[in-house]
Amino acid sequence: MTRLSFVASLSALAVFAAGVSAGENSQIAGLRNQIKELKAQESSIIKNIDAHYDSIIRRDKMSEKELEVLRHQIHEQEEALLAHATNEAERIAIHKRYDEIRHILTKDVHMDAAQINRLREMKHEHVEHVKRVVHAKIHALEEEIKAIEHQKPKKK
Repeated sequence: MTRLSFVASLSALAVFAAGVSAGENSQIAGLRNQIKELKAQESSIIKNIDAHYDSIIRRDKMSEKELEVLRHQIHEQEEALLAHATNEAERIAIHKRYDEIRHILTKDVHMDAAQINRLREMKHEHVEHVKRVVHAKIHALEEEIKAIEHQKPKKK
């Protein structure tokens, strides 16, 4: 009877250890998949940002209806950024940037080289911000993977 309970205990321990190992491996695989998705999203986001700013720069070739749609998209982007702003200084900077873009998107304003250069600077800042945010998230996920890999099962 004692041997049977001992064998059952060892079997249960082996199953538990295998389950923990498989659970850790699946958790690591899930985190690695998140990293892959973030990298793919980063490139598509950057392409969208490039296209967006390029359309603003070429706004002279757009109809009033197209400009109206673009202004609406700008408003939605501003609202999304304001929702994530952490302090009043960020909110003011966001309002200032988007007011400038809205001003450029009116038919009455003719863009000069300085405004086009400013838009290109804004595009660069926007792309760099996205890269920083995505890379920070990837770094956090990588650190989480390292922590899981270095966890040692507790012995009793």
